[in-house]
Amino acid sequence: MGRPQLYTTPDDKKAANRAKSKRYYERNKAAVQERRRARYKEDVKNSRVLFLSAAAKIPPAPPKAITATSNSQRHLDHWFGRALRVKMKYSALTEGAC
Repeated sequence: MGRPQLYTTPDDKKAANRAKSKRYYERNKAAVQERRRARYKEDVKNSRVLFLSAAAKIPPAPPKAITATSNSQRHLDHWFGRALRVKMKYSALTEGAC
């Protein structure tokens, strides 16, 4: 005959696992914190190395000179082009009507 079932619901099982994990952490708090500190230092060091090496490879972008006149000129060019296309379509549609 096997041992009796300890937990009847999933919530009971979760609560027991949580209590077990808490007991372990309280017993080994210093070692756990030391491992976390070491891992954090290593992660920070690696991320800085990756960031600095990536930044060294990318050349700085030349500054863009965006002025109000260039933006307005671009908008004018866009709408002028659209008007020309409408005129050409209208001419093509009405070519034989006269």
